[in-house]
Amino acid sequence: MNLQQKNSVLGVLVADAAALGLHWLYDLDRMHQVVADQAPCFLTPSSEHYAGEVGYFAHGGKQAGEQSHYGESYLLNLKHLVVHGKFDTRMFQQEFMATFGPGGSFSGYIDAPTRQTLKNLQQFKLDEAVADDKPSGADDKQVPALTPVSALCAAYPPSKLTDIEIENAICVTNNNDFAVACGLYYAKVFQAILNGQSLADSFTSAAHLAPAEIKETVTEALDMPATDLDAAATFLGQACYLEKTIPLTAYILTNSASYQQAIEMNTLAGGDSCGRAMMLGALAGAFYGIGSDAGIPYSWLLQLKRHQDITALFA
Repeated sequence: MNLQQKNSVLGVLVADAAALGLHWLYDLDRMHQVVADQAPCFLTPSSEHYAGEVGYFAHGGKQAGEQSHYGESYLLNLKHLVVHGKFDTRMFQQEFMATFGPGGSFSGYIDAPTRQTLKNLQQFKLDEAVADDKPSGADDKQVPALTPVSALCAAYPPSKLTDIEIENAICVTNNNDFAVACGLYYAKVFQAILNGQSLADSFTSAAHLAPAEIKETVTEALDMPATDLDAAATFLGQACYLEKTIPLTAYILTNSASYQQAIEMNTLAGGDSCGRAMMLGALAGAFYGIGSDAGIPYSWLLQLKRHQDITALFA
């Protein structure tokens, strides 16, 4: 990994942990009440924040600085790439089952595509799945599709990362053409950042690869004024689906001037903020770096709970 790629790793993990306390809080009026007397990031998840029909409380028992299920999946992808030096579908399926499956090491919320993937893996033998070129992923268009893309973009030299490796990694959990197309587009946006482009320009320079379903909305997001985050989040959508996630991510990154501002905006936009962190955190981390006025705050890095695991990735 080069320095920008390492910064992208920290960018993802910090963004995910920062949003955990208010993840899936959709009601923005309630969001404003909760953060009226405290900063929005690195809160310990509390059911009190979700009183009433305002969202879904998924992370009971977790503490501030821990990772969501997205962050844990991201760490699993990165560890796999560091250990094996490449993405191996069969091996990763085994590791995925050992982590998120029955009796696995992960304890916490399991999202819909992960649940379906685990069911699929249980329905056929892993060696048969790979031999028959049978993907294990759900037919699903949600954010888990972007998690392995962030890991691949961080671990591979940009010139050596191929579309087929990206597709194979996505299809472990999201066997869906639109999800794959979104992942390939995102990879090009990431590579544009590594090539020195601005956050806004990175989206537009890769626009010819954007799936038709999101191309117009991403363009709208890039052109929207930065005056009202609530309105932008409501218009673009806060949910877990990629057609919502990517445009809102583009809006936030275009209308923020530092890593901290981008992550605070992501949290305050509500909905699937931890899911958006897989893309938003990677791009902001790679672009802004660590420290200085605009980079990832050192104080935020110190709040992460998985320091030993993160250090091992960079060894």
